[in-house]
Amino acid sequence: MQARPKALLLDIQGVLVEDGSALDGAVETVQELRRRGVAIRLVTNTATRHHEQLLEDLRQLGFLWMQRNSSLPPWRH
Repeated sequence: MQARPKALLLDIQGVLVEDGSALDGAVETVQELRRRGVAIRLVTNTATRHHEQLLEDLRQLGFLWMQRNSSLPPWRH
């Protein structure tokens, strides 16, 4: 029996998004993982953009499940 992950940490840049576009299959893969009950948390080293802008960018790229309370690294002023 194969163990299935309960949660995944996904880097935004290079895993989900590259040069402002969703990578091929990224939206569908995340949707399938969520359908299977896998918790998704995002990580990034992007410190130049506020959480709200990152979330809006991801929603516009098709990651519609992203909500205001989605986990992203803390914003530093």
